[in-house]
Order: sequence, then C-alpha cells, then structure tokens
Amino acid sequence: MSLSQYLLNIIFPSICLSCRIYLARDEERIRRLCANCSLKLSFMPGFLCPVCFRRLPEGKNPPADGCHPDSRFILASPLDYSNPTARELIHTFKYGKLKAAAEPLISILGDYLNSSICNLSLDIRNFVFIPIPLHPKKQRERGFNQALVIAEGLKTRLNIFREVPIISNTLFKKESANSQTEQKDYASRENNVRGGFGLRNPELVVEKNVFIVDDVFTSGATMREAVRVLKSAGAKKIAAITIAKA
Repeated sequence: MSLSQYLLNIIFPSICLSCRIYLARDEERIRRLCANCSLKLSFMPGFLCPVCFRRLPEGKNPPADGCHPDSRFILASPLDYSNPTARELIHTFKYGKLKAAAEPLISILGDYLNSSICNLSLDIRNFVFIPIPLHPKKQRERGFNQALVIAEGLKTRLNIFREVPIISNTLFKKESANSQTEQKDYASRENNVRGGFGLRNPELVVEKNVFIVDDVFTSGATMREAVRVLKSAGAKKIAAITIAKA
C-alpha cells in the first residue's frame, strides 16, 4: 500500500457499503464489501426463464424450447431482491445516489455473467448493450442512469464484453410515468409502462442481438415493453441483464 493510500484510509476509513463496518483488508476495500456480506451474495450460474425463473439447460443457445418461448427473451440475474444485503446495496446505489455502491454489485454480476455465458455456450458476437432509459427529468434528479452505469461497469470488468458496444441513445422514455415501485399490482405495472418507450435510429438494432440492462427485474413489465419495442424494430435474440430479481 502506498503512503498516500495509507493516509487516505486514516482520514477517510473504508466501510462496508452494506453493514457499515470498517474494512481492514485490501481485498475488502477494493470490493467495498466485507467478507461476511460478500458471502451473503452467493449465486448459481445460469440464464433463467423470465416467467417461471427456471434455469435454462447448459449448452443451449437461447431462447430454449420447452419452457416459456412466448416470453421472447431470457433473463440473466444472479441475486434475489429479498436478500437484505443485495437490497441494501441496490437502494444505496439507486435511491441514495451513491455510484460507489454499484461496485460490488457489478463485480458479482460480472462473475455471474462470465460463468453463465460459458455454461450456456452463448455466442455474444453481434450483441449490443441497451440500458433501460430514464426520463430526462428523473435522470436529472438522480444524477445518473443506473442501468447505464451497470453496462459501462460490465464492459470495463469483463474482456468478453470489451467489443460489445453500448447504444444508449436509441431506446427512450416517451413520458415521465409514475414509478413502477408505486404500482400496487401486476396489471397496474403493465398499464404504467405500456407505450412508454420509443426508439430513435431503429437501424441501430436491426438484425442485432441485444443485452437489455436494468437494476432489478420485478414484475417484468418494463422489460417486456422494451423487448416489444426492440423486436418490432428488427432485433433478434434478447437477454435481459439485471443485478437482482424480485
């Protein structure tokens, strides 16, 4: 450890972004998460059916037959939103407006995707990243789009994604709908996002495979609407990537 880093740790001691204890080890400081909280964020590799969350068989290039092929996309999501540690980090990142809280989450998501893509034999050539957009007003309030932060983090951490471009200027929110977290039931979530996305420069997704990126997969209403818009523009295979599923 350099002298400057040593002094910085004394002045601004590193704490776990989940349980807030002091981080004594270098590997914990790098991940911004203590060893105990890291153990609580374990996962099994494998892509999922977005309807029943059944794990897709290894060696299958999605969409896999025999589950829910009408869903038109597959889900990549390592963590459960009911996990208190995962939920605390996501809330700190998203609502606490602390980008640093994304670091351990992106690290875990990267490990999960690396192993899952290998297990599934998924060919990621011709794929692009498309983050779920925020309405400009909401993005100004938050200061960043959490989905874009996640996509950029994955490109930085994983060599397999280095050549996968991020297209963040094509899918957009038409209007500032009410928050999905405020909707009481499945039907309300579907109605809240129906027709809420538009597409600029649709030629950018024609014949492309797409990784749609968001933070949490809850009812799936937002993702299904985004998939519908992208498919109507000519996108081919689509995989939804989120940190957690509810």
